[in-house]
Amino acid sequence: MIVQYAPKDPREARKVINNIYVKNFNPSWDEAKLREVFAQYGDIKSLYLQKKADRDNIERPFAFVCYEH
Repeated sequence: MIVQYAPKDPREARKVINNIYVKNFNPSWDEAKLREVFAQYGDIKSLYLQKKADRDNIERPFAFVCYEH
């Protein structure tokens, strides 16, 4: 059984959930480039980069950037 953290005050959730979804960036960017660009906004806790091709075989990368705070 998985119990998900759910604070009573919704403002408290902002302290726990620090992920942002990023899309429409240059497909040639790798994880290092994303870290370089987004590190200026805070300390990055984790970064997940996924590159997938659409039906027309055009690469559409997206990423999740998780900040410490």
